[in-house]
Amino acid sequence: MSLQEYLLPYIMSNAVGLLLIYICYRWFRAGRILFGLIFLAAGVFNFYITCKSPEIYVDVYGASAVFSFYKNFIYGFFNQHVALFVRLIAIGQVTVGILLFTRKVYFKIGIAGGVLFLLAISPLGIGSAFPCTVFMAIGLYLLYRNKMKNET
Repeated sequence: MSLQEYLLPYIMSNAVGLLLIYICYRWFRAGRILFGLIFLAAGVFNFYITCKSPEIYVDVYGASAVFSFYKNFIYGFFNQHVALFVRLIAIGQVTVGILLFTRKVYFKIGIAGGVLFLLAISPLGIGSAFPCTVFMAIGLYLLYRNKMKNET
């Protein structure tokens, strides 16, 4: 894909990321539902795509990775086992989505897993719509903070 093909989805993704920050700051329940659904949908989508065209992940993310060790990993070991890796990631995304609908320690684990995942894919650059992933991680942190504030 060319930069021009990425531009509109990139702008929209980042606008959504900023909107998620606002929603999570203002409305805990709405932010929790949105993030839960986003992670669930992403997991299902990624699992489905690995059944049809797993090579897409190598093409898109390999080309957009910012760091050479990410590129080397994607074009090397990841490329040899792309369906396995993406399915494991998808299971993780679904798990985070489910945990965001739970309470107490499970909710905290979901927040931590979501933040770690979003920050880990940030170096995929435009392929991960960076800085959208950082905005989303901030939104998850705000959910955590608002949850802790309401419990004290």
